[in-house]
Amino acid sequence: LLALLDFESVCFGAFAYDVMVTICAWCYTTRFEAELVEALLRGYHRVRPLVGAEVEALKTEGAIGCLRFATTRITDFSLRAPPGQAPLRDYRRFLARLSAIEAGDLDDCFARALV
Repeated sequence: LLALLDFESVCFGAFAYDVMVTICAWCYTTRFEAELVEALLRGYHRVRPLVGAEVEALKTEGAIGCLRFATTRITDFSLRAPPGQAPLRDYRRFLARLSAIEAGDLDDCFARALV
């Protein structure tokens, strides 16, 4: 077994969204790990090249993904945590990813990996 993939949250729309959701899930610890981001993008790009409009949409799709996951964390976990207990999943982790995307933390990764 080389990999186990969970496609529960993939969409039927933009591939750029799915790529960015994967990057946000697999390539983020306390920050985006550039080596992981670039490896994922290169591997994906080798099999199915991302074209101009998709590359341009990566930041926007990443931001949308972060907001979507932050929202579900707030509604599904934070609001349902028992009184006095911390939520099971912290929505702020996705807001941190969003801030990093908006700050351009992935821009160099995109430029290096998608040439």
